[in-house]
Amino acid sequence: FILTVGSNPKSIEAQITVRPDHPRIWITNDNITEIRERNLYGSAQPYWERIKQIADNPPRSDIWDAPYLAFAYQITGDTSYADKVIEILKTCDPLIPGDDGKSSWRPAVAFDWCYNRMTQEDKRVIINRFLQEKYLDPSWTVPRLNVGGEGTFVNWDYHIRFAPAMLGLALAGEHPYADTALAAGYVFFDDAFKVMEKIFPDGEWTEGFHYRKHASKFAYAYFKALKTATGIDYFTGSSHLQNTGYYEMYGVRPDNTYSRIGDIFNVTAIGAQRSVFLIINSEYRNPHYQWYLNHNLDFAKFITEPTFHPLNPLLIGALFYDDSIPEELPTTLPLAMHFRGWGTVYMRTGWDIGTYDNPGTDTFIEFHCGDYYSYHNHFDSNTFNIYKGGALVVENGGYGVPQTVAHNTIL
Repeated sequence: FILTVGSNPKSIEAQITVRPDHPRIWITNDNITEIRERNLYGSAQPYWERIKQIADNPPRSDIWDAPYLAFAYQITGDTSYADKVIEILKTCDPLIPGDDGKSSWRPAVAFDWCYNRMTQEDKRVIINRFLQEKYLDPSWTVPRLNVGGEGTFVNWDYHIRFAPAMLGLALAGEHPYADTALAAGYVFFDDAFKVMEKIFPDGEWTEGFHYRKHASKFAYAYFKALKTATGIDYFTGSSHLQNTGYYEMYGVRPDNTYSRIGDIFNVTAIGAQRSVFLIINSEYRNPHYQWYLNHNLDFAKFITEPTFHPLNPLLIGALFYDDSIPEELPTTLPLAMHFRGWGTVYMRTGWDIGTYDNPGTDTFIEFHCGDYYSYHNHFDSNTFNIYKGGALVVENGGYGVPQTVAHNTIL
């Protein structure tokens, strides 16, 4: 299937050729054997064992469970898993209530991974179900493009646009509205990539560390899906994507909490970035990232899927974790790094990262003087923070407190 993306707010023209076979999102006929080997006999076994538990005893029997059942079908070939997915897609709401669309990529993956088990009637009913719920309504995708506007810098647009973009990849050629979703997703994320490369070449995210898990993570997952479905490769030659793991590593204090720059309300959610490292390192095989993934991103915490996690490391780990990537201690890295687009310098005396209750002994200093991009930024230019066994100066006032007075700022 070939889709020509014509006139749009940025006058971008591109031709997207979607591979005709299924599966095509993350799993393909080219890599399924290797994924099965890693899950059944290799490094992804802990992920697979937990996914199989979910698939064998679905806790909700709705769209939340569908990707796990579909993955179990791909790994085992057991058609009973696929039949459950098909029934879910035909009868359940494709949008998870109260989820704001963050997990609505699930029907896309489920449809793609179980496509070959569906009859033509199954496909017709499921696509009509998506249309009935306005999940493929172009009025929902196109006017929200806001390309080049504040949406490029706000997490909301990333996880909301991720869902129809993924469904566009899954259903390409099946319905004209799917083609609209495919085009809209491509235009938004292509523009986002250009912003990342031009403004944030060192891998930063503008809203603060916590919001990164609601934003750029979805872009990286989309780029990976686009690559497997179309061959379009955003990873090769990208400065932002190649450096984004270093942004995370340098911004973590010795007590294993986030940098206090920007809008941040959960300073301890370090493990939430596991999906970022899993996706990125499946491409770059960076030994520093592998060390950080294995030793500082808590696998045990995410072996069970928390309901709040929109793109959880359990499924992403089963797809992409590879223990054949060698580790390298970060002691070979510089002890200071300037992240230019974010306008922040991080300095540390070493890489002794402990826990919140038992922190490492190193000193950590951050200095911020950068541009204001969106409402999740703070008025905190010329702010600095010092950590040594505890905060030695006044810290960021936290989420929703952007005023300069709430920061340790030099006027």
